[in-house]
Amino acid sequence: MAKYRRSQCGKKTVTVVCGDSIVQNVRRWKLSRSNKVVVKSFSGATTSDMEDYLKPIIGKCPEGLILHVGTNDLLSIQTPQQIAENIVNLADQIESDSPGTLVTISAIFVRREDELWKKATEINKLVKRFCSNRGWGFLPHINIDSSCLNASGLHLNRKGVSILSSNFLTHIDNI
Repeated sequence: MAKYRRSQCGKKTVTVVCGDSIVQNVRRWKLSRSNKVVVKSFSGATTSDMEDYLKPIIGKCPEGLILHVGTNDLLSIQTPQQIAENIVNLADQIESDSPGTLVTISAIFVRREDELWKKATEINKLVKRFCSNRGWGFLPHINIDSSCLNASGLHLNRKGVSILSSNFLTHIDNI
């Protein structure tokens, strides 16, 4: 695990989980042992949408921010490289506007469709490399598979939400 910088805001410690509809059923009280956790879900948000959604969140200078975005970009004509760069640009925005915030990027889940699976896998590889180079956290969610998806294959079922929450909690406890 990478060493993280501590928040210099002097405010109460808070970690924000911010993302698209994948995080909508994650309950903050299930993520909070010692730190205060806030979950912000923006259904349908793409990486470009998230630029605006992040501004008020990072304005509060959270100690940590876990960013889960890119799922809704999978169906776009953008290449995996472009989507990965968009995600990294969001993390750069967080780091620039709130230098004391510990940045973690949450991997895009593998979907049932082959082409989307390939695209998500490539994006995750690229993002993981960026995270490693910049000292950011990366949550791979290797324990989330197709059995964690609902019938439509687009969102998490109860099992998937439980595993995702556990992944977040473990990460938050370690920062």
